[in-house]
Amino acid sequence: MGPSISFEDYTTPNFSGMISIMDPKASWACKWLHLGKYVPGCYAMAVNDDMPDDLQDILENKGIKVRHG
Repeated sequence: MGPSISFEDYTTPNFSGMISIMDPKASWACKWLHLGKYVPGCYAMAVNDDMPDDLQDILENKGIKVRHG
């Protein structure tokens, strides 16, 4: 078993905007924002913090692209 991961290590209060997704395939907002493949939940529109290197590696290995803006 690998090291335990705490969600506090990968969350931040430093974000701007939020979108709640209930039905990504039916939502016009998800289509407009290209979020149709997301799972239902709440997402930050922009994160105003640096992402930990290990999290970037995890996402990269899963083929998830992080948008920097």
